[in-house]
Amino acid sequence: MEKFDRLTFSTVFQEFISFYLKEYGEKKAKEIADKVNGSNKCNKLLIEANRLQIRLGSDDLMTSVLSNIGFSFAKAETVCFATVLLFFRWQQEIGVPLGIADEDYLNTIFFRILDKSNKFKTHINSNQNFFEKFYSLLEKKLDEFDEKEEFSNNDDCEPRSRLIIPGIGIDGIKINETTYSDVLKKYGKGYDIINHNNFSYEINYSSLGISCYYKHEDPMKRIFFITLKREFEAYTEAGIVFDWNRDLSVGQIETLYGTNDRFLSSMGSDQAYLSYSGIMFYVDKDDIQIKSKADIYVNSIAIF
Repeated sequence: MEKFDRLTFSTVFQEFISFYLKEYGEKKAKEIADKVNGSNKCNKLLIEANRLQIRLGSDDLMTSVLSNIGFSFAKAETVCFATVLLFFRWQQEIGVPLGIADEDYLNTIFFRILDKSNKFKTHINSNQNFFEKFYSLLEKKLDEFDEKEEFSNNDDCEPRSRLIIPGIGIDGIKINETTYSDVLKKYGKGYDIINHNNFSYEINYSSLGISCYYKHEDPMKRIFFITLKREFEAYTEAGIVFDWNRDLSVGQIETLYGTNDRFLSSMGSDQAYLSYSGIMFYVDKDDIQIKSKADIYVNSIAIF
Protein backbone atom coordinates (compact mmCIF):
# COMPACT_ATOMS: atom_id res chain seq x y z
CA MET A 1 0.00 0.00 0.00
CA GLU A 2 1.44 3.30 -1.10
CA LYS A 3 0.24 5.21 1.94
CA PHE A 4 2.46 3.05 4.14
CA ASP A 5 5.58 3.57 2.02
CA ARG A 6 7.07 5.89 4.63
CA LEU A 7 7.27 3.01 7.10
CA THR A 8 10.28 0.74 6.74
CA PHE A 9 9.91 -2.99 6.17
CA SER A 10 11.56 -3.63 9.56
CA THR A 11 8.87 -1.51 11.19
CA VAL A 12 5.84 -3.05 9.47
CA PHE A 13 7.26 -6.56 9.86
CA GLN A 14 7.81 -6.24 13.60
CA GLU A 15 4.47 -4.52 14.09
CA PHE A 16 2.84 -7.45 12.31
CA ILE A 17 4.67 -10.03 14.43
CA SER A 18 3.76 -8.15 17.61
CA PHE A 19 0.14 -7.83 16.56
CA TYR A 20 -0.16 -11.54 15.72
CA LEU A 21 1.39 -12.51 19.07
CA LYS A 22 -1.08 -10.25 20.85
CA GLU A 23 -4.07 -11.69 18.97
CA TYR A 24 -3.16 -15.39 18.93
CA GLY A 25 -0.38 -15.90 21.46
CA GLU A 26 3.21 -17.06 21.50
CA LYS A 27 2.37 -20.78 21.37
CA LYS A 28 0.38 -20.48 18.14
CA ALA A 29 3.04 -18.27 16.52
CA LYS A 30 5.79 -20.76 17.39
CA GLU A 31 3.76 -23.68 16.00
CA ILE A 32 3.40 -21.84 12.68
CA ALA A 33 7.08 -20.88 12.59
CA ASP A 34 8.10 -24.50 13.22
CA LYS A 35 5.82 -25.71 10.41
CA VAL A 36 7.26 -23.20 7.95
CA ASN A 37 10.86 -23.93 8.89
CA GLY A 38 10.28 -27.69 8.75
CA SER A 39 8.33 -27.69 5.48
CA ASN A 40 10.08 -29.49 2.63
CA LYS A 41 8.10 -27.49 0.07
CA CYS A 42 8.90 -24.13 1.64
CA ASN A 43 12.57 -25.05 1.96
CA LYS A 44 12.64 -26.28 -1.63
CA LEU A 45 11.26 -22.92 -2.80
CA LEU A 46 14.04 -21.07 -0.98
CA ILE A 47 16.72 -23.43 -2.30
CA GLU A 48 15.53 -22.88 -5.86
CA ALA A 49 15.31 -19.10 -5.40
CA ASN A 50 18.86 -19.11 -4.09
CA ARG A 51 20.06 -21.22 -7.00
CA LEU A 52 18.47 -18.88 -9.52
CA GLN A 53 19.29 -15.78 -7.42
CA ILE A 54 15.78 -14.40 -7.87
CA ARG A 55 13.13 -12.50 -6.00
CA LEU A 56 9.88 -14.23 -5.06
CA GLY A 57 6.37 -12.95 -5.69
CA SER A 58 3.49 -13.08 -3.23
CA ASP A 59 1.86 -15.87 -5.28
CA ASP A 60 5.04 -17.98 -5.15
CA LEU A 61 5.20 -17.63 -1.38
CA MET A 62 1.51 -18.23 -0.66
CA THR A 63 1.29 -21.20 -3.03
CA SER A 64 4.25 -22.80 -1.29
CA VAL A 65 2.65 -22.33 2.13
CA LEU A 66 -0.78 -23.58 1.02
CA SER A 67 0.77 -26.68 -0.53
CA ASN A 68 1.39 -27.91 3.01
CA ILE A 69 -1.56 -29.86 4.35
CA GLY A 70 -1.21 -28.13 7.72
CA PHE A 71 -2.13 -24.80 6.12
CA SER A 72 -4.60 -25.94 3.46
CA PHE A 73 -7.67 -25.32 5.61
CA ALA A 74 -6.19 -22.81 8.03
CA LYS A 75 -7.54 -19.34 8.81
CA ALA A 76 -6.52 -16.53 6.49
CA GLU A 77 -4.46 -14.87 9.21
CA THR A 78 -2.63 -18.15 9.90
CA VAL A 79 -1.72 -18.53 6.21
CA CYS A 80 -0.71 -14.87 6.12
CA PHE A 81 1.53 -15.19 9.18
CA ALA A 82 3.19 -18.31 7.73
CA THR A 83 3.72 -16.60 4.36
CA VAL A 84 5.22 -13.50 5.97
CA LEU A 85 7.63 -15.69 7.95
CA LEU A 86 8.64 -17.50 4.76
CA PHE A 87 9.18 -14.16 3.03
CA PHE A 88 11.28 -13.02 5.99
CA ARG A 89 13.46 -16.12 5.56
CA TRP A 90 13.93 -15.25 1.88
CA GLN A 91 14.97 -11.73 2.87
CA GLN A 92 17.49 -12.93 5.45
CA GLU A 93 18.91 -15.97 3.66
CA ILE A 94 18.82 -14.81 0.02
CA GLY A 95 17.69 -11.23 -0.54
CA VAL A 96 20.09 -9.44 1.79
CA PRO A 97 23.20 -11.53 0.93
CA LEU A 98 22.53 -11.08 -2.81
CA GLY A 99 21.66 -7.39 -2.49
CA ILE A 100 18.20 -7.81 -4.09
CA ALA A 101 16.01 -6.98 -1.07
CA ASP A 102 15.39 -3.24 -1.41
CA GLU A 103 12.74 -1.47 0.68
CA ASP A 104 10.26 -0.90 -2.16
CA TYR A 105 10.23 -4.57 -3.10
CA LEU A 106 9.99 -5.78 0.52
CA ASN A 107 7.06 -3.51 1.35
CA THR A 108 5.27 -4.29 -1.93
CA ILE A 109 5.37 -8.05 -1.36
CA PHE A 110 4.50 -7.73 2.33
CA PHE A 111 1.33 -5.75 1.65
CA ARG A 112 0.35 -7.95 -1.29
CA ILE A 113 0.46 -10.93 1.06
CA LEU A 114 -1.76 -9.10 3.54
CA ASP A 115 -4.21 -7.89 0.89
CA LYS A 116 -4.59 -11.32 -0.68
CA SER A 117 -5.06 -12.91 2.74
CA ASN A 118 -7.68 -10.32 3.66
CA LYS A 119 -9.69 -11.25 0.57
CA PHE A 120 -10.01 -14.79 1.96
CA LYS A 121 -11.79 -13.44 5.04
CA THR A 122 -15.57 -13.43 5.24
CA HIS A 123 -16.80 -9.96 6.20
CA ILE A 124 -20.06 -10.72 7.99
CA ASN A 125 -20.49 -7.61 10.15
CA SER A 126 -19.21 -4.10 10.67
CA ASN A 127 -16.52 -5.13 13.16
CA GLN A 128 -12.93 -4.94 12.00
CA ASN A 129 -11.29 -8.26 11.19
CA PHE A 130 -7.66 -9.15 11.92
CA PHE A 131 -6.28 -7.38 8.85
CA GLU A 132 -8.39 -4.26 9.23
CA LYS A 133 -7.27 -3.95 12.84
CA PHE A 134 -3.65 -4.23 11.74
CA TYR A 135 -4.09 -1.56 9.07
CA SER A 136 -5.61 0.71 11.73
CA LEU A 137 -2.55 0.12 13.89
CA LEU A 138 -0.29 1.13 10.99
CA GLU A 139 -2.38 4.26 10.48
CA LYS A 140 -1.49 5.24 14.04
CA LYS A 141 2.17 4.60 13.23
CA LEU A 142 1.88 6.97 10.30
CA ASP A 143 0.41 9.62 12.59
CA GLU A 144 3.42 9.20 14.88
CA PHE A 145 5.68 9.45 11.84
CA ASP A 146 4.05 12.71 10.80
CA GLU A 147 4.47 14.14 14.29
CA LYS A 148 8.22 13.42 14.15
CA GLU A 149 8.76 14.39 10.52
CA GLU A 150 9.70 18.00 11.23
CA PHE A 151 12.30 16.86 13.74
CA SER A 152 13.63 14.14 11.42
CA ASN A 153 14.01 16.58 8.51
CA ASN A 154 16.16 18.97 10.56
CA ASP A 155 19.67 18.73 9.11
CA ASP A 156 21.15 19.38 12.55
CA CYS A 157 19.60 16.22 14.01
CA GLU A 158 21.10 12.75 14.16
CA PRO A 159 19.18 9.91 12.44
CA ARG A 160 16.43 8.67 14.77
CA SER A 161 16.94 4.99 14.10
CA ARG A 162 20.20 3.13 13.61
CA LEU A 163 20.94 -0.31 12.18
CA ILE A 164 22.35 -2.92 14.57
CA ILE A 165 24.70 -5.33 12.80
CA PRO A 166 25.30 -8.30 15.13
CA GLY A 167 28.99 -9.00 15.64
CA ILE A 168 29.92 -5.83 13.72
CA GLY A 169 28.55 -2.75 15.47
CA ILE A 170 26.20 0.20 15.06
CA ASP A 171 26.24 3.83 13.93
CA GLY A 172 29.83 3.59 12.69
CA ILE A 173 31.06 2.09 15.99
CA LYS A 174 32.75 -1.18 15.01
CA ILE A 175 33.67 -4.03 17.35
CA ASN A 176 37.45 -4.42 17.76
CA GLU A 177 38.13 -1.50 15.40
CA THR A 178 36.69 1.70 16.85
CA THR A 179 38.71 3.16 19.72
CA TYR A 180 37.97 5.19 22.83
CA SER A 181 39.02 8.41 21.11
CA ASP A 182 36.82 7.60 18.08
CA VAL A 183 33.80 7.28 20.35
CA LEU A 184 34.50 10.62 22.01
CA LYS A 185 34.90 12.32 18.63
CA LYS A 186 31.56 10.93 17.49
CA TYR A 187 29.40 11.55 20.56
CA GLY A 188 31.31 14.32 22.34
CA LYS A 189 31.05 15.24 26.00
CA GLY A 190 28.38 14.14 28.45
CA TYR A 191 29.71 10.68 29.25
CA ASP A 192 30.81 8.84 32.39
CA ILE A 193 33.65 6.34 32.69
CA ILE A 194 32.74 3.27 34.74
CA ASN A 195 35.43 0.83 35.90
CA HIS A 196 34.27 -2.81 35.84
CA ASN A 197 36.64 -4.56 38.26
CA ASN A 198 39.70 -3.39 36.31
CA PHE A 199 38.72 -5.74 33.51
CA SER A 200 36.99 -3.18 31.31
CA TYR A 201 35.94 0.44 31.20
CA GLU A 202 32.51 1.61 30.10
CA ILE A 203 32.07 4.88 28.19
CA ASN A 204 28.50 5.56 29.28
CA TYR A 205 26.39 8.10 27.36
CA SER A 206 23.27 7.71 29.51
CA SER A 207 21.33 10.49 27.79
CA LEU A 208 21.93 8.91 24.36
CA GLY A 209 21.29 5.35 25.53
CA ILE A 210 24.62 3.85 24.40
CA SER A 211 27.66 2.49 26.23
CA CYS A 212 30.93 1.36 24.64
CA TYR A 213 33.41 -0.87 26.46
CA TYR A 214 37.17 -1.31 26.11
CA LYS A 215 39.46 -3.66 28.01
CA HIS A 216 41.82 -2.41 30.70
CA GLU A 217 44.68 -4.41 29.16
CA ASP A 218 44.23 -2.99 25.64
CA PRO A 219 46.62 -0.06 25.07
CA MET A 220 44.68 0.95 21.94
CA LYS A 221 41.39 1.03 23.90
CA ARG A 222 39.43 -0.72 21.14
CA ILE A 223 35.70 -1.19 21.66
CA PHE A 224 34.83 -4.86 22.19
CA PHE A 225 31.28 -4.58 23.55
CA ILE A 226 28.37 -2.16 23.01
CA THR A 227 25.13 -1.88 24.96
CA LEU A 228 22.01 0.01 23.86
CA LYS A 229 18.99 1.34 25.70
CA ARG A 230 15.68 2.29 24.13
CA GLU A 231 16.74 5.93 23.91
CA PHE A 232 19.20 5.05 21.14
CA GLU A 233 16.35 3.94 18.83
CA ALA A 234 17.87 1.06 16.87
CA TYR A 235 16.72 -1.82 14.67
CA THR A 236 18.08 -5.00 13.07
CA GLU A 237 17.66 -6.48 9.59
CA ALA A 238 15.98 -9.42 11.33
CA GLY A 239 13.02 -7.19 12.13
CA ILE A 240 13.80 -6.08 15.69
CA VAL A 241 12.90 -2.46 16.47
CA PHE A 242 14.11 -1.17 19.85
CA ASP A 243 12.72 2.19 20.97
CA TRP A 244 10.11 3.76 23.24
CA ASN A 245 7.27 3.36 20.72
CA ARG A 246 6.78 -0.34 21.41
CA ASP A 247 7.73 -3.16 23.78
CA LEU A 248 10.09 -5.89 22.62
CA SER A 249 9.31 -9.27 24.17
CA VAL A 250 11.31 -12.48 24.44
CA GLY A 251 8.51 -14.15 22.48
CA GLN A 252 9.10 -11.81 19.55
CA ILE A 253 12.86 -12.41 19.70
CA GLU A 254 12.43 -16.17 19.58
CA THR A 255 10.05 -15.88 16.63
CA LEU A 256 12.75 -14.00 14.71
CA TYR A 257 15.97 -15.60 16.00
CA GLY A 258 14.87 -19.06 17.13
CA THR A 259 13.96 -20.66 20.46
CA ASN A 260 16.51 -20.14 23.21
CA ASP A 261 15.52 -21.46 26.63
CA ARG A 262 18.91 -20.78 28.20
CA PHE A 263 18.89 -17.49 30.06
CA LEU A 264 22.37 -16.56 31.26
CA SER A 265 23.40 -14.19 34.05
CA SER A 266 26.50 -12.93 35.84
CA MET A 267 26.82 -13.64 39.55
CA GLY A 268 25.16 -10.92 41.62
CA SER A 269 23.47 -9.31 38.62
CA ASP A 270 19.74 -8.55 38.54
CA GLN A 271 19.83 -8.99 34.75
CA ALA A 272 19.63 -12.12 32.59
CA TYR A 273 20.19 -12.37 28.86
CA LEU A 274 19.61 -14.46 25.77
CA SER A 275 22.64 -14.74 23.52
CA TYR A 276 22.63 -15.21 19.77
CA SER A 277 25.45 -14.78 17.26
CA GLY A 278 26.89 -11.31 17.89
CA ILE A 279 23.89 -10.00 19.82
CA MET A 280 22.39 -10.31 23.33
CA PHE A 281 19.01 -9.32 24.73
CA TYR A 282 18.82 -8.36 28.43
CA VAL A 283 15.77 -8.70 30.69
CA ASP A 284 15.04 -8.43 34.41
CA LYS A 285 16.05 -11.71 36.04
CA ASP A 286 13.01 -11.78 38.34
CA ASP A 287 10.65 -11.77 35.34
CA ILE A 288 11.95 -15.15 34.15
CA GLN A 289 10.40 -16.95 37.11
CA ILE A 290 6.95 -15.36 37.05
CA LYS A 291 6.12 -14.32 33.49
CA SER A 292 5.57 -15.95 30.11
CA LYS A 293 8.01 -15.12 27.34
CA ALA A 294 5.40 -12.93 25.66
CA ASP A 295 5.34 -10.76 28.81
CA ILE A 296 9.10 -10.56 29.45
CA TYR A 297 10.39 -7.36 27.88
CA VAL A 298 13.90 -6.46 26.77
CA ASN A 299 15.50 -3.51 28.57
CA SER A 300 18.81 -3.41 26.71
CA ILE A 301 20.64 -4.95 23.74
CA ALA A 302 24.33 -5.76 23.46
CA ILE A 303 26.53 -6.15 20.39
CA PHE A 304 29.73 -8.14 20.68
